[in-house]
Amino acid sequence: IAVLADEGVRFFLKEYGFDFKVITTADLNAGKLSATEYDVFIHSGWWYLRSALSPTGRATLSAFFAAGGDYVGIGPSGADISTRLNLLTVSYKTGSPYDNGIVKITYDPLDTVTSQYPADSYGFVYGPVWFTKYPADAKVSAYINGDAQTFFIAGFWTDWKKSGANGQAVVLHGSKGASKVVLIGIDPTFRAHPEFTFRIVANAIYGSLN
Repeated sequence: IAVLADEGVRFFLKEYGFDFKVITTADLNAGKLSATEYDVFIHSGWWYLRSALSPTGRATLSAFFAAGGDYVGIGPSGADISTRLNLLTVSYKTGSPYDNGIVKITYDPLDTVTSQYPADSYGFVYGPVWFTKYPADAKVSAYINGDAQTFFIAGFWTDWKKSGANGQAVVLHGSKGASKVVLIGIDPTFRAHPEFTFRIVANAIYGSLN
């Protein structure tokens, strides 16, 4: 597992006992990501990784996925990389980088990524992302539940009632060639607090490795 992600993701990986290596943008720009060494690349972030990648960095990621490397993308940059590199091409919207709080979520307990989660539950967002368009064969694992006046439970989300996020997908997955791709719009490991949603990332990893 290669990881270019925030401290919450790294904490989760340690707690769950995954063997992983932290890589940097400089590593990508130096060509240091190979599908012969890593099975899956996990990336999270609000600020877009693509803006820091050199042509070599973009080529490194493209080669990794072309060789069948899998991808777990969290947040805006996670979704952006998927679209820019022609993995799962999605359209998405976001709140501000600082909008955060608890939202109502409907999970699919029979889906591989959200396996055994209760259908009617919650998730935490920080810089929320929701997917408005995605490939027809992609599977939606979770979506925001409730109408425009009720889906947000608590927190600090500017203009959430006008966001149009209600009813929209926040976790989905699919494939491109041999690469399995999971995109996550909630923040399942934010600062290591929302332990309830750690398992979503674990399931995404296990799904990639099987």
